[in-house]
Amino acid sequence: MEARAATQFRNPSISDSVVSASTMSQRCSICHHGRCYLNVVRGDDTKGRCLREERVLDFLRRATVRQIAAVRALTVIGDAASEGVLASMLDADPATIGECLDQLEAAGVTEGLRISSSRVKKRVLQSIPLDVRRRIHHDAAGALYRAGAPDAATAAQVVQAGYSRHPWTYAVLQAAADAAERTDRVDAAVSYLEAAYRIASSAGEKASVTAQLVLLEWRVSSSASTRNFARMINALRAGQIPVRLLPSIARYLLWHGQVDDAELALREIKRRASGFSDIPGSTIRYLRTALAYEYPIVAERHEAQLAATQTRVTRAGTGGGDRWSLQLDTAELLDGLLGNRIDDALVDLAESVLRENRLGSATVPALTAALDCLIYADQLDTAVAWCGALIAEAEARGTATWGAIFSMRQAEAVLRRGDLNAAARFATRSVNHARDQTLGDQLGQAVAVLVKIMTAAGSHDQAEAQLHRRLPSSMFESRYALEFLHARGHHYLATDQTACALGDFIQAGQLAKRWRLDNPVIVPWRNDVAMAHLRLGQPDLAVRYASEHLDMLRRSPVRRSGGVALRLIAATVEPGKRIELLKRSAEIARVAGDQLELATVLAELGSAEEEAGNRSRSRTLMRRATHLAQECGATPLWQRLTGNDTQAPAPEAPVQTAAPRSVDRLSAGELRVATLASEGRRNREIALQLGITTSTVEQHLTRVYRKLKVSRRTDLRLVLNQLTAPLERRMVQ
Repeated sequence: MEARAATQFRNPSISDSVVSASTMSQRCSICHHGRCYLNVVRGDDTKGRCLREERVLDFLRRATVRQIAAVRALTVIGDAASEGVLASMLDADPATIGECLDQLEAAGVTEGLRISSSRVKKRVLQSIPLDVRRRIHHDAAGALYRAGAPDAATAAQVVQAGYSRHPWTYAVLQAAADAAERTDRVDAAVSYLEAAYRIASSAGEKASVTAQLVLLEWRVSSSASTRNFARMINALRAGQIPVRLLPSIARYLLWHGQVDDAELALREIKRRASGFSDIPGSTIRYLRTALAYEYPIVAERHEAQLAATQTRVTRAGTGGGDRWSLQLDTAELLDGLLGNRIDDALVDLAESVLRENRLGSATVPALTAALDCLIYADQLDTAVAWCGALIAEAEARGTATWGAIFSMRQAEAVLRRGDLNAAARFATRSVNHARDQTLGDQLGQAVAVLVKIMTAAGSHDQAEAQLHRRLPSSMFESRYALEFLHARGHHYLATDQTACALGDFIQAGQLAKRWRLDNPVIVPWRNDVAMAHLRLGQPDLAVRYASEHLDMLRRSPVRRSGGVALRLIAATVEPGKRIELLKRSAEIARVAGDQLELATVLAELGSAEEEAGNRSRSRTLMRRATHLAQECGATPLWQRLTGNDTQAPAPEAPVQTAAPRSVDRLSAGELRVATLASEGRRNREIALQLGITTSTVEQHLTRVYRKLKVSRRTDLRLVLNQLTAPLERRMVQ
């Protein structure tokens, strides 16, 4: 037997070489080992081998069975090897293994517990028959498990073996996959789960692994046409998906427009969830709220039964944890949007969710909801900063789907600030970040943002092309339909299709009322309808809808769209009242930081001042409006103000002075105080929030006013919005 093992390393004889003194002075180009300085070269072997390597191979030709087995085991196990693991694999006592290792090291085969030469290691691997190598991997997995090695080391051996007869293998592979996913080793996680699928002993285990694989693949590039997706659908229809995975599977299927299968998953939750299932009441509460926010038609059909299921599971006292707490926070955020309760408490909760949760598969929905809250609460600078940080992290971790989601929200936030050029970059990146199917139903929102940008920029042909993009049919049963109708209606308005625009706006309003999404900060459909009526020469109806919008806003501290309503009402009254309304509208736009709306209001205010005979003031307002329109990239507005049919020129770069007004000149403490003061906080409130004295707040504000060259708080927000600060400065808490 020893002879058979040794012959696997036997090579054709190598002719002896005469080694000269000059050869000894040259370092070996093959092994680069400190003790070997010469190559032995056969006449028919131009690559050559070092003398040390040949001595090792010669030793292995004469090695014993135990020595060959030890070398093979060390080669297979790699860095996870230890004397205890070798003893367990070879069924030998530690003393015998220690003696064997000493012999191998003395012969130059090993250095410690590693094969000394990569070329020797390769030769050893080539000499092992495939079935023998798989058995060695299998035995190595068992030895590593018994030695308490990390799950990843054990799982790697199972993957290489391709099979396992150990009863603990499935659990180890699952644990290793979870750990790999948390550290962004997606390929490793997939290999562990695929191995778990092969060795799973029941249909339920196979179904669980398949669902996990589908959700894991969603990180990189979501698709409904993969083998694992088909397996998951079959397992779902057979009732084999574990209850704990059904909420995620239901939302994933809705994402892809698979409404029928998603509703099957929801029915399975209602049928199988109980106090003994691995699903807490917080998960079902979050699922109910998420459905109501994103897929209201589906939510309406299942709300009563899911509410009853939540009560049943909660009474059973299923355990909680950080994950469940995050789900409750997310549900609270979405409840605030659904109930039009956007206040400081909701903003604080949104910032807390973003600050305390790392980007991951389980946290993406929560982070997305928090960003929505910040955007709808007009905390646009904060939202843009967080989107930038999350996009950078998603790109660094190779998760295209997450990058597309956050890029889309960054585009929406920047669009609400009126910067069309920057918004176009972010929106295009969102759509191009991944294939259309990766965005699922959210493609409707991405297209809506692009259409709004292109319409405001005067690129009507491009907007039309986006509107003809193929969208999932299920999108029109989701909240993203409201965004799409809003954007398409404005495109119709800009292209003189007012009747079509009015139809889209009214339909959006009807759906918003039916779906409990009638929140003026999400889709201001009443303002949209008022615009259409103004175009149709129906001022009474315009005033009615704009006034209703203002009434809705009285329950919310977010008044940004209220300025638009005032501008629309101003168009229906005499010049004297019009000027007052437009001034109030301009102040709201200025405080909100919406440069495009401010340009629009100032243009109308300039016209009103002209009618009132105030020509000097009118010219000043018109120049300011023209400058803002050019900066925003709003070509149609710029053309109307200048009477020029050409493309608006790019804004000129600002001329730097000796002491430029810049947020970079503020210290971290001054920037925090300035930000809070710009939001309308009083000195005492700022002091309590930052844990400093009122006197310190006053001193900070004095320096801020001097550095930014402003004289009052109302100017602070405008200046902070106009100036750019590095991301890390904005993120300082």
